[in-house]
Amino acid sequence: MAAAKFIQTNHASLESDIATGNGEHLASLADILAVEDAEKFASSMKKSFSEALAQADFATMSDQDKAQAIY
Repeated sequence: MAAAKFIQTNHASLESDIATGNGEHLASLADILAVEDAEKFASSMKKSFSEALAQADFATMSDQDKAQAIY
């Protein structure tokens, strides 16, 4: 539940961090989720984000739909 609230509240910042594969918000999400390997997590999130961006309708999706596509 804490992760969902964090994602909802920080979606725009998380998108930026995920796109680069690092950043404060991405690290905080990894902490909230108690991720053991933060580098692997960041890499996986970056890959998911790239795949979501490839969707033709990604730009027009709501923040909630974008979050579902990424996470």
